[in-house]
Amino acid sequence: MADNDFIVSPNTGASLLASDANSERKLWKKTVDISESEEDFYQQLEGNRPDSLIETVTDTAAGKGQSITFSVTNGFYQEGKHGDENFEEPADFEKIVVKSNQLSVDFVRHAVRYNERMEERMGLRYELVNKIPAEQGKWMGRKKCRATEMKWIRKAKANSHNFACAGGGSSVDELGGANVLGWDDFVDVNAILVSHGAAPAMLGKIGKNRIKRYVTIAPHIGLRSLKKDENYLAAQRDAGERGESNKLFTGGFEDIDGTMILSREILDHDGDGPLGAALAPKLRLSAAVTAGTTTFDVTGGTNTKVLYTVDFPNHAFKYNASDAEATATDPFYLLVVNPPNAPTDPGKMGFYKCVGNTGKAITITERLAAAVSGIANTTVGSVVWNTAKWLNKTTDVHPAGAMAYLANAKGQPIGYSIFTGACGMRRGYGKYRNARATDSKEGKFINESYIVSVFGMQPKINLREEFPNFMVLCHSLAYPGTPIPTDL
Repeated sequence: MADNDFIVSPNTGASLLASDANSERKLWKKTVDISESEEDFYQQLEGNRPDSLIETVTDTAAGKGQSITFSVTNGFYQEGKHGDENFEEPADFEKIVVKSNQLSVDFVRHAVRYNERMEERMGLRYELVNKIPAEQGKWMGRKKCRATEMKWIRKAKANSHNFACAGGGSSVDELGGANVLGWDDFVDVNAILVSHGAAPAMLGKIGKNRIKRYVTIAPHIGLRSLKKDENYLAAQRDAGERGESNKLFTGGFEDIDGTMILSREILDHDGDGPLGAALAPKLRLSAAVTAGTTTFDVTGGTNTKVLYTVDFPNHAFKYNASDAEATATDPFYLLVVNPPNAPTDPGKMGFYKCVGNTGKAITITERLAAAVSGIANTTVGSVVWNTAKWLNKTTDVHPAGAMAYLANAKGQPIGYSIFTGACGMRRGYGKYRNARATDSKEGKFINESYIVSVFGMQPKINLREEFPNFMVLCHSLAYPGTPIPTDL
């Protein structure tokens, strides 16, 4: 037998597919659903009950640009009659008020194209194509997760009823190094939720007993401060489990004041996409920044189809084709930290004021510098070049790869945590959920893989057109390994 001869197996992908054409689709769907749940932090909190943390509603008739309608009615609060008093006029009868609100759902799709030669040349026959369902599922999960967090944050910023600052601060720009997430914030925000009428969510059962809790979702970097909080540490010492099972040793968090704490781990992935999350926006600069006096843009890459700055303020965030934010113009700030091995000014920081954010890049409109000229200024926000707490810490030169963090006017990096009760968010699903579609061209040499879902989201709305069941807390973030002043 010649070296290049081989025996053809009767069992091939094509032959198996011919025997049951549906088998491939079922396997693909399962892979996509599992991968989606790995990237969508909030899928674990979904349920179809009104007291679920995230209530899900599926309407298979809902497609492009359609809405799922919810109705809400009033409670009764009029004074009744006593003794022989009669109901004699229309006003004696309590009025029933009914209002409705809509959750818009629409198509969200993703596509990948590849050809047979790509697989052959890379020596990865079937390996690459078999990975596509998992990666498309992860893409859909990230899409839903980011949209859920952004919806909470944007709604809270537009409604003071749902927004608070750590430590009782009156504004975001007042937050300093001490305004990290702490024990008192859990107690205070939980009290606000109760006052708003939020009920605890049903998270499971132990026997016949339902487990109901309020829930806080916080970026893992923000929960570092809680592990150092004296009140929390005292509670673990005095009331926590004894021995090695105590959370001080095993990790995780015990409940505080009836609130379950979930750590939202935000990883620095190695893909060509946005870094960070809506709860803790950050950006790795794709190009060096040099000293200058004119406006310029910063971004995280060169792919014009990637939204590198999607998590930062003012971007016209699109939840789906029927639901999008308007472009905002409120100023915000970036703190850029040079790595310790930077060729110029290692470990030093630059401070910048911004307004424009296309989602792909952020436009710098004011920069901290040693002299005033153009957009350069010796004071930006309340940070003064190379003085006081910023002595020997400021620069206006950064290498590619320097990290940029969302900050307030003090130069303090900030982030957000979500506090929610039952039905803190509603997710609506339409006629497709992780549905697969494929297409082939040029005799099946070129293949395309699509994933499509019809979904949308909206917090629960009451008769006053308020969102009673969630709060967003803005707080300081202390990134480890950075030289940011802790006493701002």
